Amino acid sequence: MLHSLALVLAITVRVLNPAHVPMRTVTAAEKSAAAIFRKAGVDVKWIDCDASEACRGEPGPTELWLHLLDKRPATLSRDTLGYTLLTHAPHNEGGYAAVSWEAIRHLADSIEVDAGPLLGVTMTHELGH
Repeated sequence: MLHSLALVLAITVRVLNPAHVPMRTVTAAEKSAAAIFRKAGVDVKWIDCDASEACRGEPGPTELWLHLLDKRPATLSRDTLGYTLLTHAPHNEGGYAAVSWEAIRHLADSIEVDAGPLLGVTMTHELGH
């Protein structure tokens, strides 16, 4: 008999969207990512920093930044969808995860899948670092 895993951690993800990913796609991605995190016992609260004052202050110890980039950084290989920057400052101040919307769109088109769930699993991967 399988028992459901109790949620043991709650995190907040502050989403910056300079790529202007359509909100319906972001919402689909957040649902996909939240479902994956929930299976690992993590509850996720998403904050749209373009529409919320909640992103103005410094993040707390369980808050993470996620950047949806309009272009793939030139230093990344062509098959890379995102990256994570971890710092050694107290509480990982300055660290963030980033996903290239351009790379997600290109891959989604090439394999003929919906970009929302693909964006979601990529966000989960990068935030998981």
